[in-house]
Amino acid sequence: MAITHFNAASSLKLIEPFVEFPKPKESLNNTFTSSINRAPSSFENYFSRIHKKYPKMDTTNIEKVVDRILNEKNDFFLNYVREKTKAKDTFFNRFFEVKTPLGTVLKELQNSQESPNRKLLSKSLFDTAKIEAKNLLKDDRFRLTEKSKYVEAKSNTQICHPRFMSLIDDIQPIAGYAYSKDYIYAIGFTQDNITYFYSINIANPSAPVLLNSIKLSSEDVAVDIGVLNDYAYVTMSKSQRSNLISIDIKDPINPKIISHYYSPLVDGRVTISNKNIYIVGEKGLVILDIKNPAKPIFVSFLKIPNKYGLGAIKILDPLAFIIIGNNTDYILIINIKDASSPDIMSAYPVLGGGGNDEIAINEDLFIADGSLGIQVVNIKNPAKPTFISSFYIPGGGSIIAKANDFIAIADLNNTFYIVDVTNISNLSLAGSIKLDNYIAGIIIQNNLAYILTRTTLYDTAQYQIQIIELNCPQKTSKTKTALIIGISASAGAITLLSAGVYYILKKRKKSDEKKSLLVSS
Repeated sequence: MAITHFNAASSLKLIEPFVEFPKPKESLNNTFTSSINRAPSSFENYFSRIHKKYPKMDTTNIEKVVDRILNEKNDFFLNYVREKTKAKDTFFNRFFEVKTPLGTVLKELQNSQESPNRKLLSKSLFDTAKIEAKNLLKDDRFRLTEKSKYVEAKSNTQICHPRFMSLIDDIQPIAGYAYSKDYIYAIGFTQDNITYFYSINIANPSAPVLLNSIKLSSEDVAVDIGVLNDYAYVTMSKSQRSNLISIDIKDPINPKIISHYYSPLVDGRVTISNKNIYIVGEKGLVILDIKNPAKPIFVSFLKIPNKYGLGAIKILDPLAFIIIGNNTDYILIINIKDASSPDIMSAYPVLGGGGNDEIAINEDLFIADGSLGIQVVNIKNPAKPTFISSFYIPGGGSIIAKANDFIAIADLNNTFYIVDVTNISNLSLAGSIKLDNYIAGIIIQNNLAYILTRTTLYDTAQYQIQIIELNCPQKTSKTKTALIIGISASAGAITLLSAGVYYILKKRKKSDEKKSLLVSS
């Protein structure tokens, strides 16, 4: 599992409001039924002037948007509306901020506070703005910021009671870690930039034991680690000599390096499935055949635009999921049924615009959203993923993992949440525990969570792997296909656990294959 690399500057930056509306005061009465319950009197005057000049003008949808702006304190929501009401693809927009018709109306409402008798905008502009407002109200992102589904962590509804068991603090710092059987395998490096591979016995989770360490490199930087059966695979990066190191771990006390695979393509995050290793680096996705761990064989490469940076990869055969980051992150969904020819099926926009991690279970994708918490997206049709529900977490979601009928998610406030996903349309809080340090990684096996923490967001951080017993009841949920996406305010990694469900992908016409393709390759 890869580790979330925190960026303190971006994580803690607040978004300035784009329209300085005053606080709501009184009701608004229009010719049409108003959605604004507490609009300022100056807004009432402005809309009254509109209805007087344009008697048949219905401003209901515009008022609904204004109502949300007046009452919503979520920074993501304000930033989202700001972006949606900014004109795109115009020459002047390269140099100046140009508003859409709805954005112009919102700005005019703000200006009307200072100049109540301003000349009204044109009827054609209002007509366009009301259509734009109607479409905005239908947008999942606009609706997602409702916080009604959030349950306070101190609620009496908790059914899981996580408790601390032990910690591992022998490795400083930790670049990545993975679980296999009764062992944790980690990669770390010293102050002299010497990279080591560590094996840790966790058969007794109350007393983990560091078994051994071997030197991997004194020049290259370790990026990520993956484990399959008796072998571990570590990606290393250094300019043009990036390489994949294969390590025999049949005897965890005496791990042995068995091969190096050199390629500029193997410089990223890792996941393993069906004897193939999938690596997402700066240039895109590379797939290698590791049937013979000592001799990895190149299978294919899929170029992915790297303008905004690529996150980690997770697999639920025959699909792969990769986060593409910018202010509005995307989950890239790729058909890997034929590993020799991976095909981009769709790119689902992360509604909070801060996608860090995700996990697919059956037909649902759960996304950790750094602005909102958790999103659930149905991927029964991978070419057209559809939003199902959300679960609000005040500190946003950064790392996410599956735990039977539960999802574990961490926020940026050092809290580890357990969420019941039995009913994906109505997620509920099952338990939580506050940790002392920032959470940078989660691995869950057998009702235990192995949580990577760091003391600060900076390079001087001290690392620990804390072992937490979840203490959750065993439940049986109905099988359903969905993708759970965990969204975080800081860049992070993706961990995908296969549920053993295989999709039957219907053949699609060539003309249909590109319809849902939001990111070109």
